[in-house]
Amino acid sequence: MKKIFLSIVIILVAFATALAGPVKVTKQNKGFWGYYYVTETHNDIGHYLDCSDPGRARCKWVDKPSSLDGTVDSLNQFLESVMAVIDGGANNGQQSNALYTATWTTNSEGLCEILIDNNHE
Repeated sequence: MKKIFLSIVIILVAFATALAGPVKVTKQNKGFWGYYYVTETHNDIGHYLDCSDPGRARCKWVDKPSSLDGTVDSLNQFLESVMAVIDGGANNGQQSNALYTATWTTNSEGLCEILIDNNHE
């Protein structure tokens, strides 16, 4: 009975992890100092960080998405390095470190969408 219960728990944890949803950052129209709107959302559908319009706020996570490894600080450091590459002119690309992999695209209106996932090499 214990083996069956343990097997069910393992399957449920794996299923819940698979359904955690995407971790997505969108950014558009950054000002010299940062962004005016920074909105963070965590729900059953996914984890979203939306940053737009010129202002003074940094585009960073306050709460780390539960589906990602590491700490909120390690995630924000990685995100800053990705954004530096994007701000340097790489409109589409991919970047990885020991913990995370980011893939991004930028459309013709300047909306950049960054998807972040754990880096399990």
